[in-house]
Amino acid sequence: MNHVRACEFISNSPNLFAAPQCLGYRNERGKPTIGMCLPTFDLILLHLKRVIRNGKDIKSVYVASDSNYMIDELTNVLSRLDISVYRQSIIVFVINTQYH
Repeated sequence: MNHVRACEFISNSPNLFAAPQCLGYRNERGKPTIGMCLPTFDLILLHLKRVIRNGKDIKSVYVASDSNYMIDELTNVLSRLDISVYRQSIIVFVINTQYH
């Protein structure tokens, strides 16, 4: 829910998420949009289908999320393409290395 609330401020705070890989360090490649911050199912599906179309022999999609995995919706659409959809848990690994 905090992420959803934060996305409401994206148009007024262009450096909110500080993502230079998306728009550049000074937003030289455009302005952040609500679609980038909180994409709709249709937008996710559009980009996913593009990746599938340009990929080779894709048979599975693994979805990682901290809220809505959209498994049923994606399964419904991608089953027509003979692609299985799986939920991937978000796992955080912490590696602690000590030097003696």
